[in-house]
Amino acid sequence: MKKSDSILLFLFVMIAPIQPQPFVITDVVISDSTESLPDPEIDWPGNHVCFADGDGIWVGSIDKATGNFVPKNGKGVLVDSTPSYRGMQAVANGPEWAMSRNGSIVIYPDSVDNTNICIGTAKLVNGGWVAQRLPNSSNRIPYFGSYDDTYEKDGISCASYNPATMAKTGTKLRNSTDTTEIAVTPVMSGHRWIKGMYAVSLSQEKQSPYKVGIFNATTQVYTEVASFIDPVDQSWIVPLVEGGSTYALWCVEKKIDQDEIAIYIQTGNTWQKTDSIQIPTDRKEIFSPEPFWWNGKAYIFLVARARTGQSASLYSQVWITSLESQNRLFRMVSKDEAGSRGDPEVFYTNTEPVIYYTEIRRGVNIIHKCATGLSSGTSAHPFNAVKLSNQNYFFSITNANDGFLRITGLLAGEQVRIIDLRGRCLIQRIVPSPACSIDISELGAGAYNFLTPFNSQRLIIGR
Repeated sequence: MKKSDSILLFLFVMIAPIQPQPFVITDVVISDSTESLPDPEIDWPGNHVCFADGDGIWVGSIDKATGNFVPKNGKGVLVDSTPSYRGMQAVANGPEWAMSRNGSIVIYPDSVDNTNICIGTAKLVNGGWVAQRLPNSSNRIPYFGSYDDTYEKDGISCASYNPATMAKTGTKLRNSTDTTEIAVTPVMSGHRWIKGMYAVSLSQEKQSPYKVGIFNATTQVYTEVASFIDPVDQSWIVPLVEGGSTYALWCVEKKIDQDEIAIYIQTGNTWQKTDSIQIPTDRKEIFSPEPFWWNGKAYIFLVARARTGQSASLYSQVWITSLESQNRLFRMVSKDEAGSRGDPEVFYTNTEPVIYYTEIRRGVNIIHKCATGLSSGTSAHPFNAVKLSNQNYFFSITNANDGFLRITGLLAGEQVRIIDLRGRCLIQRIVPSPACSIDISELGAGAYNFLTPFNSQRLIIGR
């Protein structure tokens, strides 16, 4: 940029009358760093964690105040020492939780012998964990459970298989109290339970036509929701507002340049695409995204990581984003430093949701806990004000002919970033004071996005 270049840009942002506090990344190890805790699954209504290792299926407690595991290694109770590891390998998944108003149960592949795999469960009864194999579940491998604690009965998605070849023969839905099964048609991927609806989402992800739909477990009717040009992955159908009747479909679209999250909103009996968003990072792949809610609003947590062929120096990152487009939040919650990050999960403490992720360090699976900043009174949460101020709060960005942006009106400690239109972060700074400067001399002429904790606005640099 030449010294004669200049721009003047004013950004207007509505905020709450009470000045929020800046978000600071808090990413701490909470598990025993000398002992692996692989692929933990979280029971947020009951405050438990479960996982499988060579000893069997473990259940530990979670401190509701802090979100820490009790004990640190997660090994509170060994609920089953003879699960089917062959079954876990077949579906590439370990134990899961199936939730309902009757409480949460652990579901996992169990073994009667080396060939007969069935559905194992563990439930807290009168203060003790009781393991039980479900009747009429021979040659069934469970892999997803309902995550709605208002369901009248829990929901279990399981694969039926040929015991001689271990080839999958279909998908069945059932619960832990009835012996009847429902065969899912058409044959598709997915089978994630839908909060507020006794149904599962189905998706055709690997071959055209790429599409997503709903299979109602009560009526046993499939309804297509959306079709796509590009391959899709990780499809979820969720309430747009927790407890509400309006639903959103979101899924990962595998675009050529970078993965995007496509969002469809239900209006009556129709679904309309309302948005397609990129995470503002140069990590091109979205991995393991899942929904969560706070203060009635819907969010997504995910891992952003390098695609095959990208530089190995691009370590993975953990992000959260809001589902609604107004004042959309993009926030990296993990440390911005090298490390392997995967298998994110959410837990709701007394004050805010926290995101866990797994770091593999010298072969040991270590669990981290990240604050989200979504507690009341922080700038990370765009929905924490019931009523917005009637006056415009504004900050200004000015280039004073010397390659610097002059910023006034933000809080000291706020993080600001400038990203290009492909989502690559070019400049990231912490605002040291309400009036400060950022060197942008390395940026060429063009359009960029200027991100604050409140909003994302377009920044144009001309000559």
